[in-house]
Amino acid sequence: MPVSLIAIWAPAPRSGKTSLAQIITEDFPQFEIRSFADPVKAMAHALLDHAAIGEREISEALYGNKTAGIFGLPGSPTGRQLLAGIGNGFGRNMNPEFWASLMERRLWRDLRPTVIDDLRFPEELNMVRRCGGQVWHVIRPNLEPLAHPLCTPDVDLINDGTLDDMRRKAVAILAPQLGGA
Repeated sequence: MPVSLIAIWAPAPRSGKTSLAQIITEDFPQFEIRSFADPVKAMAHALLDHAAIGEREISEALYGNKTAGIFGLPGSPTGRQLLAGIGNGFGRNMNPEFWASLMERRLWRDLRPTVIDDLRFPEELNMVRRCGGQVWHVIRPNLEPLAHPLCTPDVDLINDGTLDDMRRKAVAILAPQLGGA
């Protein structure tokens, strides 16, 4: 059975998770990118919009430099702090399965091949496995890991070159699974 769910995990930020997801969807357009953080970012966007933060600043805080303070909010939290506060404070504190459950409902509703670019927590991993997905582990040798191993991945992809190098590796791994050369 061809793979229809890939979740990408990396122990260090900026390892290439989203770049890999973009490559997969470019070369295998039947896949779409989803993130466990999509609803968290939507909530943060609404909050920042309500606080009269400009669209450019919102985009930078949530998708760009997440380590810069968001001026206009009390205490000038960073985008990363805001996202973690919503994700952990709102969702995970209510129920550790909260965000994984939302993703699973969306996967079953849409029934579309999906690559998830932000696998981080055991509950998310359990959902991916329950849905028959693969875990791809992106390793960037020059980055210090910040997280302990989450699981034994189905695929280890070493990101030690250019985006074209990553593309060649991803296509070589995925194409045979989807019946291509």
